[in-house]
Parts: sequence; structure tokens; C-alpha cells
Amino acid sequence: MTARLSALRRALLVLLFVLSGYPVASFGQAPDSVVALQEITVSALRMGVPASRAPQRITVLGQAEIVATGSHTVADLLAARSALSIRQYGQGLATASCRGGAAGHTQVLIDGMPLSGPQAGQFDLNLLPLHLFDSMEILHGPSSSVYGADGMSSAVYLRGARSENGQARVGTEVGAWGALLTSAGWSFGNGNVSGLVSGEYRQSTGDFPYETDAGEEMRREHSDQEGFSLMGAVAGRAGRHALRGAFFHVDRDQRLPGSIAFGSQEEQQWDTHSRLWLEDNVLLGPGTLTLRGFLQRGKLRYLNPHPVWGQDNTARTTTNGLEATWRQPAGRRLNVSAGTTAGYATADNPSLAPDISEFRWGAFLSAAGAYGRWRIYPAVRFDAYAESDRTLSALSPRIGANVQPVERLPLFVKANVGGGFRPPTFNDRFWIGSGNPDLEPERLYSADAGVQIDGRTAQFEVSGYAARYSNRILWTPDESGAWSPKNLAKTRALGIEASFSAQVRENLTVGALYSWTRATDRSDSASPAWNKRLPFVPAHLAKPYVSAKFGRVSIDLHGRFTGRRFTSPTEDKENSLDPAFVAGASASFAWNAGPFSGRLSTMLENAFDSQYILVEGYPMPPRHLRLRLALQTR
Repeated sequence: MTARLSALRRALLVLLFVLSGYPVASFGQAPDSVVALQEITVSALRMGVPASRAPQRITVLGQAEIVATGSHTVADLLAARSALSIRQYGQGLATASCRGGAAGHTQVLIDGMPLSGPQAGQFDLNLLPLHLFDSMEILHGPSSSVYGADGMSSAVYLRGARSENGQARVGTEVGAWGALLTSAGWSFGNGNVSGLVSGEYRQSTGDFPYETDAGEEMRREHSDQEGFSLMGAVAGRAGRHALRGAFFHVDRDQRLPGSIAFGSQEEQQWDTHSRLWLEDNVLLGPGTLTLRGFLQRGKLRYLNPHPVWGQDNTARTTTNGLEATWRQPAGRRLNVSAGTTAGYATADNPSLAPDISEFRWGAFLSAAGAYGRWRIYPAVRFDAYAESDRTLSALSPRIGANVQPVERLPLFVKANVGGGFRPPTFNDRFWIGSGNPDLEPERLYSADAGVQIDGRTAQFEVSGYAARYSNRILWTPDESGAWSPKNLAKTRALGIEASFSAQVRENLTVGALYSWTRATDRSDSASPAWNKRLPFVPAHLAKPYVSAKFGRVSIDLHGRFTGRRFTSPTEDKENSLDPAFVAGASASFAWNAGPFSGRLSTMLENAFDSQYILVEGYPMPPRHLRLRLALQTR
């Protein structure tokens, strides 16, 4: 492992020792957190409206869910408590998909600004530890009318960690196969200024055992990893200005174990990402002007030492963006939001054509109108992308509605119709020897409707949707066996999403998520794949959970069922991944001692020791335990 990681590990261990009289595993995870069902104002729509009053399904995940599930990363939490399907390669790369879309069709945002760059169009969610964020909101359905490209099937809005004045936290965790996590954080506040800093170090050998199809027990080889992350933020007020600046740096060194079929090729990968973002909210009369900007740098080095087809490539990307948004009431019934965005991105990769860059700009207008028990949400956005050799543009409209049929009943009916788009990535267009520079943007037209009951102690929501994708980009081989991308696919997705959560007693909460998806190929009626299910999209996904608290003891039981996924476009059962149910449990004990509080937790993963696979060829870990100690100042 690199000298830099070793040096940071020593620094974090020293910090843990120095602060060990203080507190917790990651920022925002209070040891005495209690699950509470309440109406939460969401920001994923650019309008501060309650989730029950939104025109489409929005799932909110916060500190209660993080503590209950024992999650480490954004991928962990989405896998445990959202209707998104998480595709994970063992304990490595993790991506999210929703409503029959691909991984690149789920937009990921940090405080409203995009995270994914134009080279690959997606981001490894395992690279995002939860100490970087306070909460997240999942917007189901297209988000292009609000945030532009990539949000064709869903969007994940990550809210950067905020300060909790005057708290210090430390924590450590150990687990199977050499797993070690050490973290520390400190927040401060002084009048109108507050801030925080936090860090986390992780390592693991990852050499867990698994069973082959022939019944032979093997171990994952060459699978150790090590990494750290740092985060800082400062916020303050000055007159009419509410300012905030934040940064994070993520660094991970991992050896790649390879698939079951090919085994380890001694490959290794280094991921480094740094991001700085700034925000200023200015009160101007009855309205608010929000100015945002970010700069993100990424570096990925891939090493394959094979003497014949080996390579050592380093890819570097730079992405930045600016946004100005004006929000103002337009009378007593209507709030209007309008703004413009601009950004620039470049990629330097030995496998890409030279001098690849992209300049993008956009303008948007949205509104939220309240008329008695009705709320109307129109929105439209125009985007243009000027790449090295051409300019693409797209118009993304949306109209949504929410009505409360009976004023005294917490029953809300939602409906939403909109469009989305996604431009080809740099890899799609400019990969040397394979890219297709003539690719057109992918398009989506979607409609959904649902009902939500938002009671004081119980919530229930069910939604149905229909989506039509066109110009979907697929990499396919030609007669010589060479692969290249083409605008070939037309697909249709029909589905139902349902969720339920209830506080049965003051100390007992039960809930479940369920989604049914039928995503089919509608490209060529003469093809054997016509109207067959898309590969790797599960028809059924279910996630039940139970959380209970008995005095200082908290218990959480949770499960995840993933239905059969076909690996070929012909719905051949022999070419499929078996259904899998994976259960987990956590138990914790919290205490207070003078100015300090603490939590001791144990997490049991894969309780039934299921042999399961989320991505073909990459087994997932068997049953194992984790033990966590977290302390903080009160």
C-alpha cells in the first residue's frame, strides 16, 4: 500500500488515541438516535415542500436509518432502506438503478450539484462514506426537468454534513477478514460561524470464502483494500448572506480479485476524488438568490501486470459548475424558481482521443402553486452540451400535481408526467478504436401516479409508473467480434413501488419496501429478445425491517430479497442469477457518563449465510460480524 495511506493511518490512530475520552463513528450518528415518523421538508425538487405534498415519490433517509442499519457508505444505506437496486461486485464497485434504468440513469447530486462526470457517467457509491453527508433524498422518476442530464429514472440528492455545535466524536470498528475502521470528527460554533471537520480510515483483506457451482470452497484472493476520506465545512451569516463552503477528499487503494471464472489477474486500482463547493443564499426582498459553484478533480489509475495484455493507465478528470437560482413568491398561491447553470469538464485518458472536453449550459423554470387542496408543479428545463466536435441540446418538461381529497384526512394523491435525457459519455464517443462519435442522446418519457397516507405514527405509499426509453446506448459486437456502442435499444418499463412504516408502539417500528418491475426490450419485433425482460433487472425487490428500543438497548432486524435476474435477453432460466434473500441484524447499547455519551454496537451480516450474487461472477460475503464502539460529547 502507498506510503501516503500508511502515514494517514498513523495520524488517524493518534487522533483516536488523543480524543478517546470523547466520541463517534461518523458525523451525525448520535448514539441516542430514535426513529421518528414525521413530515420532512425535502429539497430534491428545488422547492421546500413536505414529501407527502410532492408530485412524485420521494424517499428520505437520515441519521435514524444510518444508525439502525449500521451502514458505512451511500451504497450500504441505499441497499438497506431504498427501493433502488444496488449492483455490487463483491465488496467493490457499487452502482444504483431504478425503474428499469441503467446505472447511468440515476443522477447523484451533492447539495444540488452533479457528482458524476462525463467520462463514465456514473460514480462508485462505495467511495462515498456516510460521514460526508447528513441525509439523502431519493427522487423516483425523471429529474431532468429539475437538474438536467442523467436523471432519467431517479436522482439521489445527498445533503452535505452540517455542524452540530461543540461536539467531538470518535469511533472504531472491527470485523471479519481484517476489516478495521477508525473515524474522528469535531464541530464548532461561535456566534454566526460554525463548522466541522471529520475523517475516516478503512482497511480490509476481503479474502472471504465462497462456494463454486461445483461445490468447491474457495477464497477470494488479491482482494485487500485500504482508504481514507476527509471532510470539512464552514458556514456563517453576514447581513443578508448565508454562506457555506465545504470540501471532501476520498482516496482508496484496492486490489481487484477478478471474477469466479478468471480468478485474480493481480490487477490493482487507485481511486482519488477531491471536491470543493461553495454556496451563498442572499435574501433580496421577498425572494432569495442562491449562488452555487463546485470544482471536482478525479484520478483513477488501473494496473494489470500481465506480461502480454497488461497495462498501466491513469485517467484524470476535471469537472466544475456554476448555478444561479432565484426563488420568489408570485402572489399568495404561487412560488416560482428560475435559474441558469454552466459547467466545463475535461478528461485525460490514454484510451480516449486527445483534447476531450465539454462545455454545458442550461436554464430552468419551475413553480409550485397551492389552490385549496390542490398543488400544481410545472417545470421545464433547456440544456445544451458543446463537445469537441458538435453541440447537443434537449428540452425537458414536467407537470405534476398533488391533491388532498379530504381536508381532515392525511391522504394525498400524486401524479407526474415528464421527460428525461442523457448525452453519450466520453467513453461512448471517444474510446480509441471502439467509440462511436455519431451517438445521439438517450431519451425518456415517463408517467406515474400514486397515493400516500401520512399519519402521525404510520406512513403508506403506493405508486405505479410507465416509462418509455428510446435511443438507449448498447455496446454490441460486430461480425469480427469488435465491440462498439450504438443507439439500438428501445425499452419499456412498467412497475409498482410500495412502502410502509408504522410506529406500532413508542419503542417499536416496523416497515417494508417493495417494487415490481417489468422492463422489456421493444427494439425489434423480429428479434428473439422482443418483449423479453431486460438483463440484470430484478422483477421483484423487497426490503422488510423492524426496529425496537428497550431502554438503552436498540435492535434492528432487516432483510433484502432480490428476485431472479436474467443474464441474457431471452429470459432463459439457465442464464440467470438465482433469487436471494439476505437478512441482517444489529443490536446496540447506549449510555451517558457526565459530558459524554457512547454506543456499543454489533452487526450481524448475512445472518442465514446465503450464497448469493448481485453481479454475475462476483460472490458476496458469507455470514459475518462487525463490532463498533462510538463515543461523543453531549
